[in-house]
Amino acid sequence: MNLRLPTHFAEGYTSPAQRARRITEPWGSENLYCCACVSDRLGAEATNNQVSDFLCPNCAERYQLKSQRKPLGGTILGSNYQKMLDAILGNRTPNFFLLHYRLPEWFVHNLLLIPRFAISPSAILKRKPLSATARRSNWVGYQLDVGLIPNAAKIPLVVNGAEIPCREVREMYSRIAGIQELKPAQRGWTLDVLRCVESLPGTTFSNEEVYAFEAELAELYPGNHHIKDSPTAPSAARPRFAYAAQTWHLATRLIARLAKPSPTPGGALRPRRVGGRSRPPARRSVARSRADEVHQSTGTMPASVRFAFLVMS
Repeated sequence: MNLRLPTHFAEGYTSPAQRARRITEPWGSENLYCCACVSDRLGAEATNNQVSDFLCPNCAERYQLKSQRKPLGGTILGSNYQKMLDAILGNRTPNFFLLHYRLPEWFVHNLLLIPRFAISPSAILKRKPLSATARRSNWVGYQLDVGLIPNAAKIPLVVNGAEIPCREVREMYSRIAGIQELKPAQRGWTLDVLRCVESLPGTTFSNEEVYAFEAELAELYPGNHHIKDSPTAPSAARPRFAYAAQTWHLATRLIARLAKPSPTPGGALRPRRVGGRSRPPARRSVARSRADEVHQSTGTMPASVRFAFLVMS
């Protein structure tokens, strides 16, 4: 990857925004690669495509490039707010490359990938409508809050001017890719719980520590009245426990992937395991009995059981 941006593409342009776009898009066509498959090149989409800038010729994953001269970590300016929300819920969101370039050298200093399935509605901040006298009166844009994206879903390609090997980048992508097996409406809850778990100190977590985020999660999801339900309570008190074995196994596979050592910012999650196997049996009745048994003998549950319940509540 050539980290020097081709400034000659911006000759004749004076607007900073136009210059940045003219410089970074050709660079992306020559240097960006697909993180979801083995393709080392991305094809450029049609000019003025509002959905994506690049398309993988191998797996058809779509990518959009956002660039700025200030460090990444705050908010990224987006386009139409409602269209972005519809894209998230309709599973049409592109993967986002976030590029931080350094001036006056026009050098790629940091480059992050946020997978399309890792963007939740809570990370999309609604902007004020344009004034009635504006050319696009009452148009509403959005900002992507990078701070509300889980660390495991911020995949670095370039860090402080140093390129990360593509093999490691693709491994990080595959580790978080299990989220895309969830329905779009369920991903937001999963991602927000994961972000809360990542913010906890140390390398283990317990139910009580996660429940401390009840108020924050309740504000994001006012319709969810079962955030603090216990899987060991009588079945009538925990109506959201009755999810399929397939969904249970998906959640446990996801936390297992995230528990592996990872070079992503914030380090790897290492949930506290308490006795026995954390892998639940296929049947719901047996899985529930196992959760009850471990909870009664130790006062806690295996991390996979706790996380599976939390993400699907």
